[in-house]
Amino acid sequence: MNTNIPIRSESIGIFFPVPGEEQMAVRIAQVLSSLVPDYIAALRSDTTLTDIFSWAEGNRTDTVQFVESLERELGFEFDEFICDLDRTTFREIVEYAVRRQSHAA
Repeated sequence: MNTNIPIRSESIGIFFPVPGEEQMAVRIAQVLSSLVPDYIAALRSDTTLTDIFSWAEGNRTDTVQFVESLERELGFEFDEFICDLDRTTFREIVEYAVRRQSHAA
């Protein structure tokens, strides 16, 4: 079953009501959609990095290349999250990205 559906801000925005988070969640979801299109419909705010990396494996994508692609597209490294894949959620990644963006501005 192909779950490659367009990411819509109104659908993912339900989980990210804080200003700036909705746009960042959509941006990261779009990057993930390009890397693991068959799994993107399963993305939720509480999806862990372990789940996301398992999608890469299920998509026969090399995990290192997957992480490098995310880092390149998003402009930050995932090093600090790698040690805690089971507990780090998509929400935490979005919050981190928003904080980085606001500090850069």
